[in-house]
Amino acid sequence: MSTEFIQQTSGSDANETKKVEKSEFHVRTGVKESDIKDGKVTKTFSFTVPTKAVVPSTGEAHPDAGKEMEKTYTFTPVTNMAEVDAVLKDKEWTIEKLVNDALRSNARSNAYQSALLNYQKSDVSLEDIKERSIRDFIRMGFTEEIARKQVESMLAQLPSK
Repeated sequence: MSTEFIQQTSGSDANETKKVEKSEFHVRTGVKESDIKDGKVTKTFSFTVPTKAVVPSTGEAHPDAGKEMEKTYTFTPVTNMAEVDAVLKDKEWTIEKLVNDALRSNARSNAYQSALLNYQKSDVSLEDIKERSIRDFIRMGFTEEIARKQVESMLAQLPSK
């Protein structure tokens, strides 16, 4: 049995969605059956080495600074409740702790991404931001003259480049 899901893409096509078929196994376990080989799943992630990375012994720039790297990891997925129970007992985990850890991790990730949004380069020009701000002040009940003076006063406080 398969279930149809709507999946939002990330990256440059973040506003696009596509239909994705997932098997009942995939829905239940979070693992695609085709990814399991010899009882294990191997995945890859990528990251960029910080541009300020240094070699501790010399203090010089690390030769990999700024490079994108790929690393693989492997895990053994559980496929039924008996295996789940065995792992929970072996690791001394509880369902409540696992759920709370996942919720905390998601909340932290969302808060981190939201906090970064304020500092990302905007595609909106400073002039457009200025006009939007003036309109917002007018919507709050200020006259256009006061709104314009307030926004211009605030912009005058920006550090010059």
